[in-house]
Amino acid sequence: MNIRLTLCACALAATTGCVLHKYTPLPLTPEAWAATHPKHVRVLLQDGTRLTLFDPMLAGDTLRGDRIRHDRALPTRVATRDVLLLEARRIDWPMSIGVSTLVAGATVGAVIAIANFRLPDFNIPMHF
Repeated sequence: MNIRLTLCACALAATTGCVLHKYTPLPLTPEAWAATHPKHVRVLLQDGTRLTLFDPMLAGDTLRGDRIRHDRALPTRVATRDVLLLEARRIDWPMSIGVSTLVAGATVGAVIAIANFRLPDFNIPMHF
């Protein structure tokens, strides 16, 4: 019985780290920027160009950050008037909790089913 409890505890511990992210629009205002402090942002420019900026900073009318290209960080500046859409990555808590619960339940169910599985008795009497 202790082995079953140990397996269930391990299964639950393995599934609790499931966190999902989503990108949500971020206003280009100093107030919104100060409240979120994003580690990286996705930027869609007026001309259709898409950028991902790491360690972004909003300084006046300029968005600054590093673009990764060929394993090198390239300092990049974008005028805020050229930005059509700015998105920041955030944790999607409802989806994360739902998926973690689903995975944990399925794992516990599988562990219980395996622990209770019994092979059929193949000791069939042979009468000749």
